[in-house]
Amino acid sequence: MAGRNAIDLSPYKEIIIAKFKDGTSAESISLYLLSNHDVTVAEKTIRRRLLEWGVRRNSQICDTPLLRERISVLFHTCCLPDQDILHILQQEGHDINECSLTRIRRKMGLLRRIDSRNVEKSEKAVEDIVQKELDKGEVEGHSRVRNRGHIARDRLSPMVRKRDLEGVAQPLNDLQRLRGEYIIPGPNYLWSINGYRKLQPWGIEVYAAIDAYSRYIVWIYVGVSTCTAVNILQQYIHAVDSLQIVPQMVRAARTDEGAEAPPIAFAQHRFTQKHRPDASLNDCFRYGTRVTNQRITAWWSQLSRSSLSRWQDYFEELSTVGTYNDSRIADKIAMLAVYMPILRKDIHGFSQLWNVHSIRRQANRPNSVSGKPVILFNWPPEGVGNYGVKPDPELITQFKQDTTQWDIEEYLPSTTMNWCTDQLKQLGAPKGIVSSSARYPDGSQVHPKIYLQLRDRIKTHMEMDESPKLELLEKSTGAWNWDGDELGHGDEIEILDL
Repeated sequence: MAGRNAIDLSPYKEIIIAKFKDGTSAESISLYLLSNHDVTVAEKTIRRRLLEWGVRRNSQICDTPLLRERISVLFHTCCLPDQDILHILQQEGHDINECSLTRIRRKMGLLRRIDSRNVEKSEKAVEDIVQKELDKGEVEGHSRVRNRGHIARDRLSPMVRKRDLEGVAQPLNDLQRLRGEYIIPGPNYLWSINGYRKLQPWGIEVYAAIDAYSRYIVWIYVGVSTCTAVNILQQYIHAVDSLQIVPQMVRAARTDEGAEAPPIAFAQHRFTQKHRPDASLNDCFRYGTRVTNQRITAWWSQLSRSSLSRWQDYFEELSTVGTYNDSRIADKIAMLAVYMPILRKDIHGFSQLWNVHSIRRQANRPNSVSGKPVILFNWPPEGVGNYGVKPDPELITQFKQDTTQWDIEEYLPSTTMNWCTDQLKQLGAPKGIVSSSARYPDGSQVHPKIYLQLRDRIKTHMEMDESPKLELLEKSTGAWNWDGDELGHGDEIEILDL
């Protein structure tokens, strides 16, 4: 019986060898030949021919603890597929290929598939995670749940749809909104900054910056309203310093013109002038309306629907029934002591998940950018430029010295904070921090009761004039001590309309 005719791979020999040495697997080479050259060949055949041709990989990949730590972060924290992990590692200078990445990941126990013998147990674990998130009143997207374990979207989605009908319907309702084209050429061309004002009645301020191209959250601040201008400036300087990037343009909401924005405008102008001495303030900083500031405005909408709206409703209920009154210091202190850590955890957690979630392509918007914000910001596609420039180190040092007298993480004076922490521990809060999901045996939530108990203890302590004296942070003054003429107070800053 005559054997099958051997496949002639000689016309593709150079392609096969080049891809193999570049780290492409035999399976991927087989798929490439089929899709690009209409050649059907088994991966075993490709391996055999490579042996016949005497082809070996050039070098052994160096498996180091540093490489493993980076793989673990990109796998667990960012929930990235191997293709994206490989791209990032190579961009960072690691000498690694596709096969080596898969081999090292498996050795680390980072598996993407479920053992068939444990399917039932795994499904039950996923159901419990989804239900626990729903019990808290939210499911902040698939990434939040997937971070509890590497859960495939096609397994997770049906469970969420089954248990959260209202939440699944919300995105469909959002499709009724129509927006025009919003075209930004690349990362760090424009940072859009703005504040979330709806929690201000309870002394809580939220402020953020988003890269308009990638939708990457550059920084976010959750603190008290008494010193926002100082803290926002520090956040801007910290972002510029840690990223070593100054954006080409910063745009702030028109409502921030007399508050938080001027110090950032001054700093942005100074950094820009180090590269473009003749640059005017309008060349690097603009005010925008709510419509033109749509990137950050749209993100506030996402954050509000995810978690903040329920907290706002709850705080409004406290005010309505009289258990919170902004004229009573005891109420204000208890509010910050109990709820600031909760809100910081929720908001920062949502921001981290947002930066690694996938933005889908939109068929009706051909110029829209798709992908993961963290990748689009740090490793933009080929042909897309990064518009940021390096900051001047002397300026960074100067700005840090001018703002170090304020602790951006502080929301209560240290003596007041320490006293409240001790009281919260006595009330049953581990480490003095109340969990938003904690419940009593009867199913009722813990945080409302602890807030009332702490408020009453603060009130009694103050009425008896006991030590230490409990108080709020004083309003900061002298947020920046630079010459107003340098900032351009006498100049009219244009409203940017993109």
